[in-house]
Amino acid sequence: MQSYIDRKLEYETKNDEGTFETITVEDSQILDIAQSKPVVILADAGMGKTLLMEKLAESGTIRTRLLSASALVQKSIERLNIQSDEILLIDAFDEIPSTSDNSGIDSVLNKLAKLGYPKFVLTCRSIRPLAKVVVKHNVYY
Repeated sequence: MQSYIDRKLEYETKNDEGTFETITVEDSQILDIAQSKPVVILADAGMGKTLLMEKLAESGTIRTRLLSASALVQKSIERLNIQSDEILLIDAFDEIPSTSDNSGIDSVLNKLAKLGYPKFVLTCRSIRPLAKVVVKHNVYY
């Protein structure tokens, strides 16, 4: 059995003066942030992204649904049955395999678009695939 160690995460945001400032949050605050905007968690392999998502799924205070990016793509919209008060916890965004007609990342983004961009937290190993999120689908992190 693996034990979970709470951590602090950092992100940068522009303040009212237009300069960047670093914000530090505890992992327990991630779902609160996801209520108002998408959250993307970047970390190298083995840094505990999946464990963090499992911990968020167990929070009990906010409705969540944990699934891998490949499960999100494979399930029909009807079968997913996403509720408006639910936050999707999408793990392994950059690990989804490509198909002959579409990149795996495009498949995830297209499914999110079809779902009307529900609230979500997404994990990824690299910032590189996320450029498509910002440019193609106008989703910010």
